[in-house]
Amino acid sequence: MILLLFALLRCQVKILTLNPKTPISENFHQEISIDYLIHDEINSHSKIANIPSLPLESFSFTKAQKCHHQTYLLNNPSIYLYTSGTSGNPKIAVTTIANHFESAEGTNCFSEQTNEDITLLSLPLFHVGGLASVFRAFISGGAIVISNEPLESNLLLFPITRASFVPTQLYRLLKQDRANLKLISRRIKYILLGGAKASLRLIEDGIKANLPLHLTYGMSEMCSQVATTQRICQPSVNTGQILPHCKVKISEDSEICVAGKSLFSGYLKEGEIVREVTNGYFATGDIGKLSKENELICLGRKDRMFISYGENIQPEEIEDIILKFPGISYVKVEGIEDPEVGHKPVAYISNLDNFQIQNLIAFLEERLPKYKVPHQFLPFETIATSWKSPKVFLNEALNDLEYL
Repeated sequence: MILLLFALLRCQVKILTLNPKTPISENFHQEISIDYLIHDEINSHSKIANIPSLPLESFSFTKAQKCHHQTYLLNNPSIYLYTSGTSGNPKIAVTTIANHFESAEGTNCFSEQTNEDITLLSLPLFHVGGLASVFRAFISGGAIVISNEPLESNLLLFPITRASFVPTQLYRLLKQDRANLKLISRRIKYILLGGAKASLRLIEDGIKANLPLHLTYGMSEMCSQVATTQRICQPSVNTGQILPHCKVKISEDSEICVAGKSLFSGYLKEGEIVREVTNGYFATGDIGKLSKENELICLGRKDRMFISYGENIQPEEIEDIILKFPGISYVKVEGIEDPEVGHKPVAYISNLDNFQIQNLIAFLEERLPKYKVPHQFLPFETIATSWKSPKVFLNEALNDLEYL
């Protein structure tokens, strides 16, 4: 697929990458005009009405001819990506080759990636995280490991120096025996952790295993990373340095706005590419702030904020505190409508039967103002039936699982 990707781009073909596990919408053909569908095996995508289907096996890469002239159209819309859909239905983000090159060069400069590095392709190519790994290796001249073996096997079999994980992958890796983890930690020198919010406990376990974790904040619209931390030495770190190719500012209502040469061309809407920017800045829908050192602190999604007793409440702040309580692995806080105060926070918690709720409430009251302490605690498993908008939650909560 990587060879085909670059071959098609050199032929000046526009590409839309698809997740083979995600059903295609009925109006797919109306959203974007498709000439050919290339697939690796028979699946639900291989028989879309009125689109010629080409199996990947029909392409031959046994013969290569050197190209002595530049044929890439760097600034033309070339790569179409479905966003992860954390704010609702996924959108199609339109990017150029130059966008991806700028992102790769900026992140390589920050992380000092060189042609000596060996990158594990640990994220799928239908997502910006997988494509970014390829472009970073391409720009640096380094090698890529492509393998169908489990993550931990690859890290033991190959001399991998760099990888990108979502939290679920890190969680599974940390389940390995101590000897294997020790060997992996000696070999690998850079692990990007992103795609979804990682719990403090998971980060703490990664630090104890001596893994070189770097938290990153990014998005499809910026062709991957915007801000990344130095190596994490304590789990409470949540700031990231803004990368060289990016510009960040915070709006009056605390929304993170981004700009730079890696900023996408826009969303595909009814056959047109539409991008809403203000003075060159794109509003991300995320809430954040800048530290005194001009580092970015992401606080959560703008569309998750609710008001209680006239005060703005960002659910992620409450979730971070709850996750510090022993025995809790997963939590989701939402605002439930209340006629008196507007909304009241409700917490959905894993392992709810393993501790006394009163102890948790006392723990929270020491760390949060009273109006931010959830007035009700429910089992995490009931959220899809209890919450009024389960679709958005499932898109967000399962965001990292889609890679696997």
